[in-house]
Amino acid sequence: MNATPIAMLCAGHQDFGLTARVIQWHVVAMYAPSLITGRLIDRWGAWPVLLAGALLNGAAMGVNLEGSTLPAFELALTLLGLGWNLLYVGASSLIGQHPDAPRRARLQAWHDMGCFGLMGLVTLGAAPLVDAWGWARLNQLALPGAGLLALVAAWQWARQWQEARPGRLKTGQTG
Repeated sequence: MNATPIAMLCAGHQDFGLTARVIQWHVVAMYAPSLITGRLIDRWGAWPVLLAGALLNGAAMGVNLEGSTLPAFELALTLLGLGWNLLYVGASSLIGQHPDAPRRARLQAWHDMGCFGLMGLVTLGAAPLVDAWGWARLNQLALPGAGLLALVAAWQWARQWQEARPGRLKTGQTG
């Protein structure tokens, strides 16, 4: 998000109002879905929601790699905001399931500090990184992280589904 206004300027989108609109839709996509994200987690579980968030973030990077038109920026930043929401709320719900309340509080604190601390560092580095590497390269470098996150979420979801299957033998049982 923080590098987007710089990338838009470099792509020839000089109108600040257009840049503001892209960022506004990104922020709406980050927070408005919270009204239903909890219901999605209740219905399908945290891991599928995390997988969807990682896939949406990967899709945003893909859109960013395909073009630098105004609609591309709008779509990419909206997808990025939706993905962020699913990832943040999904991870928080996993932390909320931890059985030990004192550890749960510390985990949430570490999660938030890591998430928002990293966002602060990225904000400080946005302009120098876009200047040094360019918009496309930043998206290329971020894509493997989204892919790895998607793989972990899919693996955990499959593992959870396998364990929940009725009639499944537990370790040490014989049929």
